[in-house]
Order: sequence, then C-alpha cells, then structure tokens
Amino acid sequence: MIVPMKRVTILAVRGGMDEALRHLRRLGVVHVKPVQEPDSAEVAGLAEQTARVEKALFLLGPTAAKGHSDGSSAAKATAEDGRNAVDAILAVDARREETRSRLQEAEERRAWFRAWGDPSRASVDRLAETGLMVRLYAADKSALKNLPAGGTAVIAGRDKGLIRLAWLTQGQESGLDLKEESIPGIEVADLEAEIASLQATWADSEIEWSALTARRDAVRVYEKRLQRSMEFARVRAGLGREEAVSYLEGFCPAEAADGVMALAEAQSWGYLAADPDDPAEVPTLIRNPGWVRAIQPLFKFMGTLPGYAEADVSFWFLGFLSLFFALLIGDAGYGLIFLGATLWARRRSKPGSAPEIFRLMILFSLATIIWGVLSGVYFGSPAVARLPILRSLVIPRLDGFVEGNSSFMMFFCFIIGLAHLSLAHLLNIIRLWPSPRLLGQVGWMAIVWAVFFLVGNLVSGRPLPGVFGPLLGGGILLALVFSNFQKRVFKGILTTLIGLPLSVIGTFSDLMSYLRLFAVGFASLTVASSFNAMAVGSGVRSFGQGVLAAVILLFGHSLNIVLGGMSVLVHGVRLNMLEFSSHLGQQWTGLRYEPFRDGATEGRGLNPLRKENP
Repeated sequence: MIVPMKRVTILAVRGGMDEALRHLRRLGVVHVKPVQEPDSAEVAGLAEQTARVEKALFLLGPTAAKGHSDGSSAAKATAEDGRNAVDAILAVDARREETRSRLQEAEERRAWFRAWGDPSRASVDRLAETGLMVRLYAADKSALKNLPAGGTAVIAGRDKGLIRLAWLTQGQESGLDLKEESIPGIEVADLEAEIASLQATWADSEIEWSALTARRDAVRVYEKRLQRSMEFARVRAGLGREEAVSYLEGFCPAEAADGVMALAEAQSWGYLAADPDDPAEVPTLIRNPGWVRAIQPLFKFMGTLPGYAEADVSFWFLGFLSLFFALLIGDAGYGLIFLGATLWARRRSKPGSAPEIFRLMILFSLATIIWGVLSGVYFGSPAVARLPILRSLVIPRLDGFVEGNSSFMMFFCFIIGLAHLSLAHLLNIIRLWPSPRLLGQVGWMAIVWAVFFLVGNLVSGRPLPGVFGPLLGGGILLALVFSNFQKRVFKGILTTLIGLPLSVIGTFSDLMSYLRLFAVGFASLTVASSFNAMAVGSGVRSFGQGVLAAVILLFGHSLNIVLGGMSVLVHGVRLNMLEFSSHLGQQWTGLRYEPFRDGATEGRGLNPLRKENP
C-alpha cells in the first residue's frame, strides 16, 4: 500500500534553524521540499570535495588490496584521516601521471635512437664544424635509385619497405627532397640515465600508491561525512526566508506527523500539518508484507515507482509476472535449475543481504516447476514426461507435447489477458467510487470482454456469443458518456470521442499481445526438443558420442535458459508495464520518499523507512 502523507511546514527564527534541522535530521521522517533552488557557495564547495572523493575511490578501485585492510580499520578511521588520504591519493596520482607521460616520451625517443643506430648529436655537430654535413632521411627504398651526385649515402637501418638514410655532403650543399629527421638534442647516455631515473621514480610511486590502498576505509568515512554535510547544506540552502524567520516545507507519513508536531512544540517552533493539495509533488512510500516486497528489486531495476495518487500494484504485478514467468520458461527442469541456483546463491550471500531478490526467484522458480509439471515438460523431453508418476500429474489440455492443444493454449492466454485487463478496470472502479466516472470503467471492462469474444472467434474459431453486440455497444456508450464525465456533459463526450476509436482498436491489440505467452513458451519447448534430438536422437554408441551429446545438451539448454530469461524481461514485464498499466491509467511518475535523516540514527525513533522498501 502507498502510505498516506501529510504536508508539514516548520518555522523557526533564523538563528535557531540550524539546530532545528539537526533535530529534524535525528527524527528522520521529513522528506524536504526545497522552497528555493539550493544554490550556495557551501553546497558548491562540498560538491567539489565530493567529486575529489569519488575520483580518489575510483582510482583506488572497487576492492582493497590484499593485506591492506582489516575489519577494524573502518572503526579506527576518522573523517580527517580520509580527507588527508584523498589529498595524498590525488597528489600521488598526479605525480604518477606526470612520470608516466615523461617516461613514455623518453622511451619513444630511445626507440628512435635505436632505430637510427644511436647517432650522437654532438658528433654530428663536430662533423659540421669540419664542413661535413650529415642529414638523416626516412624514405621508401626506391629513393636510392634517384640519389644525386655530390654526396654519400649510408644506410642506417631498414624496416620492411622503409629505409633510414644518412646523407653526407661536403659543405652547405642542399639536402635531398625527402622527409628529413632531426636528431633529438640529448645524448643516448643522458637519455638512458633519464629513463632509469624516471623508472625509479615510478617504482617509488607504486610503493607509495600500494600503501595508500590501506586508507580506503578512511576515505569511505570521509565520503559519508561529506554526504551528510552535503544533504544538510542543501536543505539549509533550500529553506524559505521571510525577514527574521526561516521555514521548511516537506512531507512525512501521516502516522509520523504527531511525532513531528510534538518535537515542534517541545522546541517552540511554528508548525503546520495538512493533507497534500497537489499529489504530483508528494513523495511515494510503499509499505507491503515481506513476501509482496519480493517484487521491489524488479521495480528498482526498472526505476519505476507509482505516483502518490496512483495505485500500488505490487501484489498484482508479482502474481501475474510469476504466471508469465512460468508460461514463458514453461519447463519444470529449468525451474529446478533456477530454484537450486537461487538457494545456493542465498546460502553464499553475505549476512544481512536484501532477501527480496531471493524470494522473487524462489517464487518464479516454484511457479515454473508447477506449470512444467502440469504441462509435462522436463528439459523438453517427452520420454521423461511419459514416466508413470510424472504422467499422472499432467493436465491433458495443458500437455505440451500434444499438438492439438495449441488452439486451447492460445485461448488460455487470451483468458489470462482478459483477467489481467479486467482487473485493471476493476481497480479503477474501486478507486473512482462513488464518482459517476466509474461507469466509464464499467464500459471499458465490457469492451474488453467483447474484444475477448472477438479474438476467440478470429484466432480459435469459437462462435461469438449473443452478448457480444450488447457488450460492445453498451460498453462504448458507457465509456463515451462517463469516461470524462463533467457538468458540461457534451464537452466530456466530445473529449472521449476523439480518442475512442483508437482506444477500442488498442484494446484489441492489447489482448492479442498475450498470445506472446504461448508463442515464446512453444518456441522454448521447440528449441529444447531440437537440441535433445541433435544430441541423442540417433543414440549414443561410444564414449566420444556421449561427450559430444553432453556438450550439445549443455550448450543448447544453457542457451534456451538465457533466451527464456530475456523473454521474461521483454514480454512478461511488458504485459504488466504497458498493457496492464495503460488500462489502469498508471503513469509510474512517483517521486521516491527520501527523508532528511542522520545515517547514524537510521532505523531508530519514528523513522517509517525501518524495514521498508520504498
């Protein structure tokens, strides 16, 4: 359920507002809404420091080096230690970058000298003083055929089709019409000494860097302090101000409003608590039983959250997605693999890890196993399904290996779609009670049923019942009159009429979308059966054939499992997020409830986030 919220306003004299904010942060229940843009020099400075910390942690990498961190280091570290560590990390990194750049440049010059036979700039200059000019050229070997008279060519090196040519002439005669190379203004011995010095500097910086990894915990402590300071500074910068009074606006759960008011009275603040007047600006806090919260990891992955005035469909989303998962995977053997992998991962997970993802996968796995047992599908093998015990558990109309069941399975998917979309309109009817607009939702539910009968006729060849016409006509009439019902009736009808034809066609398309449950499940069974036939269809008569069959089976079923998992995200989630949500009118425009709170006191006092997953 979406927790009801109260809009709260706290007023205090300017000099006492910092103390008021500290009290509110310790209470930890108020989601602060900035009255003005929180832009200040303090916020900018903290943002700059935060960026430095993030860069330092990025440079250190995701994990501490072995032997440099222990369980007690975080407890001993202080924020000041972390600040000094960040300065040291960035300084050492800057020196390392400079050393790396200079070393790379020096090694490139050393490679040039090697390619030319280690020429000496001083020697060339001395030869020039005697009148013997030495020029260096890099050219294609064909250039040797066109050398002019009056000079001597010395081949200094060859590299595939390229030659390195030293051209010696007496006096200041012009050089060759080729690409000339210049000798760096340093001697080889000096360059090698520079490289050795830079390498030593680099080695020293590596030792220093390795030691800095032991200060990772201190940096984390400093990061947390900065985050708290940044949040406090943003809230303070976003306060409203009127002469000598500062005021804060925000939202808190209705159940926690009394605690906020009691604190305000105890601290002699001015306060006001009222019901929100604009649902669009109210944050959403969802509170559900533990087993329903299993769906939260998926919502977080997709970044979706219902608006405050929208419906919490966690229960329905979880139930139908579990059914979709079962139909799309459709194999009890795969379900057992998912279940085993989940239980293994749960056992290997760190204590205190969020259990929701494990609950979700256990539910998905059990649903898949149940559906696979009822349809007699185990790794796509009909031989396994024919075992007497397993065969007795199969529902004949759901048997995956009976070709004649395809028509029924398609119709069964339409029944699921009918239930899913009808539920959306039923939830709207409950939400709109006692507004006349609920009759518009009754009309849309009648349209969904009429479309269901039409789809059954077109796809499965089922005859249209006598109620088809009245359902469609009556549904359209109710939807037309009451979907946008208002005092000016004809204006509401006109508003609805503009999009009504496309909406009816869209309903047909939405219901047809549920056919993908059959299509993907059937494709998964076909792929599994094909790999089984490929591996053992002609029998296994030797050890080599057995190994090959095992490889084919492992590859084929692994591929099928991966494709099945992707199909759940592509098709199963889509049916909830698009088809169901569009009929429900769900926009998923929620603002996450993020109370202003002290991390050190999180989970205590009146904090409504305790054991919750917003």
